[in-house]
Amino acid sequence: LYFDNYYPDCLMYFNEPLPFIPDFFKNVSESLAENGHPPLSHKQQDWFSFCMMGILSSNTVCWKENERNSLGLYTDNAQSWMFRHSCIAWEELFLAGVRETIREFNITKGALVIDETDRSRSKSTRKIYHVHYLKDKKSGGTVPGQCVVLLFLVTPSVSIPAGFEFYMPDPQRTIWRKEYNRLKKQGVPVKGRPLEPKRRKEYPTKQEIGVTLLQKFKLNFPDLRISAVNADALYGTGSFLEEAEKVYPQVISQLKGEQKIIIRGIKKSIR
Repeated sequence: LYFDNYYPDCLMYFNEPLPFIPDFFKNVSESLAENGHPPLSHKQQDWFSFCMMGILSSNTVCWKENERNSLGLYTDNAQSWMFRHSCIAWEELFLAGVRETIREFNITKGALVIDETDRSRSKSTRKIYHVHYLKDKKSGGTVPGQCVVLLFLVTPSVSIPAGFEFYMPDPQRTIWRKEYNRLKKQGVPVKGRPLEPKRRKEYPTKQEIGVTLLQKFKLNFPDLRISAVNADALYGTGSFLEEAEKVYPQVISQLKGEQKIIIRGIKKSIR
């Protein structure tokens, strides 16, 4: 095993994972069993260990890259087949990984951070979940991609992803908004523009997704002491703050410099 930190000019090859990686997935498998879910088989643990080693060695998620770096230990087709056909409780696997990380670092308290990120995808994408057109900050146009709302647990020792959900705007509302704006530019009065369609439950807003992530986290990790929930200005709506404070009382969104906050009944300046 060659580490590019020490040999920056050479390629990194591996034929077996670092020792802590199989140990991690062994503990994750035990956590799944303890919570009433099927544990990972030995073959699944080996596959996950191989994939994790590939990600660490190349800093990317790429089956072909893993095949090259392992000198053909697993072909890209074999890796893809395991991912698509293995009977694994993926959501529970994620929670088990978070539990194991919390146990490993002996985490008892921390803060939660909600944010979202956009990931562009290929123009020929047809089957990837919740792909829609995103604003491209570089060109000012649009690109197909996915928007992921993330929940992070931030602690003094480590920060880990604690939840995520894909955001998808309601297609009916997207079509309505385009037509509404087109007629507005043409000078058509409000009465001549289409009525706004009701928002459908299967397409929640980013704020609603954020509240759901908080609720799930508290349900799965009730013993963790959360000092605050932080979010940017997008989540500074009254509805989000009201619902989020029902889960965790201390919610902080982006504020103006002259605003004040209330801590234990006392108003304080944020400066």
